Amino acid sequence: LLDNDDVKYETAGSLQNGKMTWMLARIPSTTILGDDSEINLKVLYYYTESFQFTSMPFLQALRYYLSTFQIPGEGQKIERIVEVFSNKYTSDNPNYFPESECAYYLAFSVLLLQTELHNPNVKEKMTVEGFKGLLFSRESMKKLSDDYIAEVYDEISKNPLSLPEIERQKELMQTNKDAQLKLESIRLLNEVKEKLKHGKGKNSMKIRRIENMIEICK
Repeated sequence: LLDNDDVKYETAGSLQNGKMTWMLARIPSTTILGDDSEINLKVLYYYTESFQFTSMPFLQALRYYLSTFQIPGEGQKIERIVEVFSNKYTSDNPNYFPESECAYYLAFSVLLLQTELHNPNVKEKMTVEGFKGLLFSRESMKKLSDDYIAEVYDEISKNPLSLPEIERQKELMQTNKDAQLKLESIRLLNEVKEKLKHGKGKNSMKIRRIENMIEICK
């Protein structure tokens, strides 16, 4: 199907439209992107080619790209996605990095930094010096300036990448919290209602108010 150039770019374009972007953000990315099957590699390539990163700052481009689909958890699949993105970014901005390898390694390191700084399970957070040490361990990255790396660190520290799966999990957690709060409120109101039923005096009005509050909570 993807051997025809017209179909290739039509497919990439359809992947960029709202419905497909919505689907990519919600289905496992291993189903479409990151897998090493021939068809999925072609889809990843032509999907990435449909982006335009010319003159776009590196972190802005990476944010935009990763916000359009759910990134997989497997290291090899992430590497494929980062490699295709880095090649595309370098192609669109040939003078941004001293070497094309810089874009790949910086993108991968940014994803690692994101986890180190914003995953609550990571107790010892990576420092800016640690981030510099990680990058400068590669000879090609030594051509980047200290100031630029510090800016990348500060940006990710203050404004983490917004990955669809992370945002979806946050929404689910909030939904679960809201549901639990509603159930607890209804339980407490029912307890009050039962106590009023067995209490002395005329409590019919109070009971009716409690019943109204329970309905509101549902």
